[in-house]
Amino acid sequence: MRSLIFIALFVLGADSLASELKLSQLKFTYHRLHEKNTPFYFVDVTVSWDNAWHNNRNHDAAWIFFKYVRRQGGSMHAKVLGQKHVVFNGTLLNVTSSEDGMGVFVHASKPFRGKVEARIRIQLDTTVLANRSFNVGD
Repeated sequence: MRSLIFIALFVLGADSLASELKLSQLKFTYHRLHEKNTPFYFVDVTVSWDNAWHNNRNHDAAWIFFKYVRRQGGSMHAKVLGQKHVVFNGTLLNVTSSEDGMGVFVHASKPFRGKVEARIRIQLDTTVLANRSFNVGD
């Protein structure tokens, strides 16, 4: 059985006091665009942490990436798709894909210090998943 592994690492500056990274209410969804019969995979998750910070020089961020378990054993990266991510509640956070599509950075969009929490939707790259015969619920 294939399953998606949801992993997040916290990226911190040397002087950061950020703490208590929490990922909750994980929901994996699948949609098929009828005109093109193209599948779309999304991961919705609530991300929060205490003592987030953003100043004129630097900021902290949560690095979120995905892996799935292969039938043959081992795991593979599930890439994210471009910049088609959504922050549902709150305008404080940005979700930015890495250039190689290996994950996203979640960070404050403007100068800030304190607790952050938002529900976000991350779109996965269906090309990579289709090439690996990935199916939801398989």
